Amino acid sequence: MGMFGATELVREIGNSVDKIFTSDDERLSKEIAKDRLYVLLAEKQISLNENDGKNSNIFISGWRPAIGWICAIAFLYQYLLVPIMASFGTELSLINLEELHTLLFGMLGFGVFRTVEKMKHK
Repeated sequence: MGMFGATELVREIGNSVDKIFTSDDERLSKEIAKDRLYVLLAEKQISLNENDGKNSNIFISGWRPAIGWICAIAFLYQYLLVPIMASFGTELSLINLEELHTLLFGMLGFGVFRTVEKMKHK
């Protein structure tokens, strides 16, 4: 199970636990436990990513750069090439970047930053 599946699982478990705990103290302790679990999952994912990056096998260490370049090319196309070509009267098709945003943000670890930010403000 990847980071996205684990995060979704934690969210579902947290929602189920919400139904059990009723007092503010119980909810607060549950929120702290859930946040710690998110941080633990993020740390494990970071460790896995570091180990993958150290591997000499291109099919293990090269997947992240390959996906990164695909995202970069798609963003260059969408935000640079399409407007430039439009200024010359040539219309190019736009691509749906919603899935690429999710992929790129996950690769860059923005989910981790949000979790850490939430932990600091409690």
